[in-house]
Amino acid sequence: MAIAVRGYHRGKSLSPSDTKYDTTMTESNYKVRSLFLAALMVFGIFAGTVAITGTAAANVSDLGLSAEDVQTGQSSATQTVTIDVNDADGDDSDASNIINLDVSAASSLKSEAVTDSDVEITDSNQGGDLSVDDVTDNGDNIDITVDDSNADGSNHDYTVEVTLTHDTTGAGEVTDASYTATVDGASASATFDITVVDGKRLIQSGDSIFQGESDLVYDGVQPEELERTAGSDEGLPLEDPIPTNQPTGSYDNGLGTEDADYFTTTVQTPRITDLEILNQGGADVADGTISTNNEEADVNVDWNFENAESLSITVEDESGLDVTNAVVDGDDTAASDTNTEFVLDVDALDSGEEYTVIVEGNDDLDFGEATRSATLNVSSDDTATLTLDQDEATRGEDVGYEITGADEGDIHPVVIENSDITADDVETAFRNVGDTVTVRNVDDDAVAFVEIDGGAGVGQIETGVLDESSIDVTLYSDIGDADPETAGAEYLDSEDEADEQTLEVTEGAVELTSPSGSYVIGTETDINGTATEGVEDVALYVRDEGDYKQLTKTINVDDESFEEEDIVISDDTEDLIEDDTLSLPGTYRIAIVDADDPEITDDDGNLLETAGTSDISSAVNTQYSLRVVDTNLSVDYVSIINGQVADVDNLEVRGVAPGQSDVSVSFYGPRGGYDVHSVSVDSNSEFEDDSIAIGGNYDISQGEVVMSVYSQGRDGVVGNGQINGETATEEAQQDFIEQINEDSLTQQQVLDRVASETTEDTGSDDIAVTYQFRYTDAQTSIDNVDVSPDGVTIEGVTNRQPDDTDITVEGVDGPAAASMGIESTDEWGTDGQWNVTLNADDLEPGNYTVESDDGDSTDIATFQVTEEDLTEVTETPMETEAPTETEAPTETEAPTETEAPAETEAPGTDTPSEDQPGFTALIALVALLGAALLAARRRD
Repeated sequence: MAIAVRGYHRGKSLSPSDTKYDTTMTESNYKVRSLFLAALMVFGIFAGTVAITGTAAANVSDLGLSAEDVQTGQSSATQTVTIDVNDADGDDSDASNIINLDVSAASSLKSEAVTDSDVEITDSNQGGDLSVDDVTDNGDNIDITVDDSNADGSNHDYTVEVTLTHDTTGAGEVTDASYTATVDGASASATFDITVVDGKRLIQSGDSIFQGESDLVYDGVQPEELERTAGSDEGLPLEDPIPTNQPTGSYDNGLGTEDADYFTTTVQTPRITDLEILNQGGADVADGTISTNNEEADVNVDWNFENAESLSITVEDESGLDVTNAVVDGDDTAASDTNTEFVLDVDALDSGEEYTVIVEGNDDLDFGEATRSATLNVSSDDTATLTLDQDEATRGEDVGYEITGADEGDIHPVVIENSDITADDVETAFRNVGDTVTVRNVDDDAVAFVEIDGGAGVGQIETGVLDESSIDVTLYSDIGDADPETAGAEYLDSEDEADEQTLEVTEGAVELTSPSGSYVIGTETDINGTATEGVEDVALYVRDEGDYKQLTKTINVDDESFEEEDIVISDDTEDLIEDDTLSLPGTYRIAIVDADDPEITDDDGNLLETAGTSDISSAVNTQYSLRVVDTNLSVDYVSIINGQVADVDNLEVRGVAPGQSDVSVSFYGPRGGYDVHSVSVDSNSEFEDDSIAIGGNYDISQGEVVMSVYSQGRDGVVGNGQINGETATEEAQQDFIEQINEDSLTQQQVLDRVASETTEDTGSDDIAVTYQFRYTDAQTSIDNVDVSPDGVTIEGVTNRQPDDTDITVEGVDGPAAASMGIESTDEWGTDGQWNVTLNADDLEPGNYTVESDDGDSTDIATFQVTEEDLTEVTETPMETEAPTETEAPTETEAPTETEAPAETEAPGTDTPSEDQPGFTALIALVALLGAALLAARRRD
């Protein structure tokens, strides 16, 4: 069986209204019209029923028809027409039945032709048997052929939906327009309205609305029924009018998509996404300059709210005066086109003035992203001019230039002749920056093709590849429609010259402040100095004999100075250092150079690893002599007191070890004990430790102890780099120390074994300074007591450390012992001699005892006090003759203050020795000078 529907649609933008939009109207004419339309709908249904009953053929028991309302003022809107067919008889043959849909009532609307894609069929009881076989649109009538694929005689209930597309722009209001459908002799009619909503926009389900919109009418729902469907604002109701900050996204009435009354809409932000002002050459001059050579300019606007309201353009002069009517050709508003064009009359614009072009919505949508503006400068100058940022430049400086007075979008060649360029690649004379389209070699000259953008074209000259001389920079006329990638010398004729400027290029300068004078191998130093403007990077080169070698990588110049801190320039394992030439003592030649100078760079701009003396001299450079000296070790102070160290005290050591990260302090006990301590060296090459515990790691017995302060030499390894035939790693050194302490060795054997692996090893440059002291109990003694009316002075000797010990003295026995009081001191030198003075004011003659106490040891002294000791002795002056008159004595200078005595060194040698033992920073090994040193030991 085949069934067909016939009909026709005309009209664009019909507004769907299957249930009629339910909107509260305050105006009385809306209320009256609503009652009238309701009556028409009831009558229409009744009339339709009568028609069906009266005309139905035996093959169709029931036929229904409905059509949505249409709103005027829309360029593209859809209208759905629904045809319901019940009890259509099947057919055993493959006959074609046709549904005819008469849409002549919409002939006042312009429509698009209906095609198969606009028709859908739903078979209620025999799913899949029926299909639309053909659709023919004859204007006022549409024929729809429905095919029964089984042709088994079964009856069918089915629905056909036809989508019509209308243009209702300019259409008037129509009430009860009617469509008719006919099939197999049965017919049905349906009415609909072509509505006009006064000043309001009808929103149907699926439409988009915009933040800030007002005067909206919603088809069948109230705005407060619609809520945000997702996101952090889910459940938020839609406000009316729509606030400018209404959350964007989808809103619906929550009924679900399957419900016939389901309604959804999407809130969007109104936006103008692009604004261009194009001159007659097609170049965008927005926020730029247009010359009066152009008769008009096109204002192109992209925007997204064309369905909501029209777009307007406003032009204001510099004073803010609205000159739109004078300069805009045609209408100053546009609607229903997301890509809109306005035309400006350039002849109506005043030369030398700046105008502001504003585009925005012409009603509610004139805020935020829905408004956009651009300035437009009008120029009568049509002569291209070249301007340099500066007339003089240091070689290496980037010099900017600007082209003005040319039309927007024009492309002009800028030329520097090859005779002024030192580089093989002449095009490197220009940087491809700013408005430069391309840089090319044209007949061996450097040519930059520069586009005028925003009223000017800017670029840069790279003076680092130019001669140190006067450089001519020539501007030529624009190349028209030619491709800048292929435009040749024909555009560089002398008659095409538009302008020329001269740039004076001079040589730059670099200066090195540090290192200078001398340098100790292995020490940290700063590399710093100054450079003239235009020098962006520098590098150090070093020369012993022959060619220069690259010493450092490039160092950046910032604000005409450069600096790298704490660099060991003798160590090529440093990130910055490229060569180890300075790892050996000697006098060297140092050159600081401009790292971008072509004399010392290869074709790729990389620094040459080796450069001849002529290359260095030709480059921007300054040369210096640098004396490199070997590492050394100087011990300034060891707190050996009176040739002894008390076993309850720590030892203090301080000194200088340039080129070292640490030194080692080692102790050799009288019974073969060997103890090692590491002391770090700071960035000033100084070391100090006041808490070295003798025997802190390995036991040291009391008696004569040998001590050494040791550092590695220039080569930075222990001895020859091996211990017991293995690499002298920290682990190997620790194993060596443990093995010595486990073996039963004499002090001399330990000294010899350590020396054989360090200072006396083959090829070793290790350094050690040795000392000897007696390691014993804490001892403080009283050696002398002197009594006078001024006080009781007690003198003695100690082996205690003054920084950690106080010696206290008091009278403990005698007629007036308590009157002497108690006195303390912590001041004595390495000779251990100390003194205090007790009170003698209330002493009486008699025998007294005083006691000294250092916290670990005490001593007493007994002395006698006589009357004579306590009596102030005065001399009787002798009679002398009256002095004869003499000349007044000349003034004598006041006696100069004498310096306090310096701390004395502990006994033992304090000069570096090349044959003394030692170890690395963490573990040091030391050796004595040998038997000769032991023979010279001091004993107390």
